Order: sequence, then C-alpha cells, then structure tokens
Amino acid sequence: MNSEHTLLSIIAQDPEWTRKHASQLSPVLFATESNRYIFEAVTECGTEWDMTTITNTLRRRGKLDDVGGPSGVSALFDDFPVMSMDAHHLATVRDATTLRRALQCHQAALDRLNLALTVGTNDAAALLAEIR
Repeated sequence: MNSEHTLLSIIAQDPEWTRKHASQLSPVLFATESNRYIFEAVTECGTEWDMTTITNTLRRRGKLDDVGGPSGVSALFDDFPVMSMDAHHLATVRDATTLRRALQCHQAALDRLNLALTVGTNDAAALLAEIR
C-alpha cells in the first residue's frame, strides 16, 4: 500500500483528522485520478461522511466506476492505517506532489527549448531567462 492510498484511507476514516489538516490537503496531492475523485467526493460531503455518502457522491458525479465502484471506496475502509504515521504519509504525498510539479515545469521548459531549436530563436538569452 502506498502513502497516497494510506493518506486517503486516513482522510476517509477520520473526519476529525481531515478537518484538523484541511489547510494541508488538496486534490492536487493525489497523482492517481481515482484517488483525486475520492478526495473531491469526501470534501463535497461536508463535515461528516462515511462509505455510503462517499459512494453516493461519486455515483451522483458519475465517477463511481472510475474509482473501482463501491469496492474501490470500501477498500479505504478495509485498511487500518497506523495513525501515528499520519505525518509521514502526508509529508511523503506532499513531497511527491512537489516533485511532480517540478517535473512538469522542467518538461515545459524542455518543450520550449526544443521548439526554439526547431524553429529558431532571435534571443536565446531572453528565452533562457524566461524559462528560469
């Protein structure tokens, strides 16, 4: 089980923990689209949720099949995450998000540099400054 799934399990099972850490949580933390859908459903449920409300929210949004159906949601409630590891899992997921964003920025820079090499550029120094 990876940290993203474990963090989502903590979120799904412990509304109080989720409220306490709400400022650190966001859909962008979840690289896996299905996990992002579940997180969004949890936040849409308001202040209290359970397996049924999350499942119904996903069904209403047309995303239930995308998360593996009701069994995909129930899998989060089948796990028993070690709550003393919550900070570790949150930090791991946040670090992975930072790395993904850096990779996306570098990929965009690479694409711009390749385009400049292909079509040419009048000012390589300005392009490099803009990329930085």
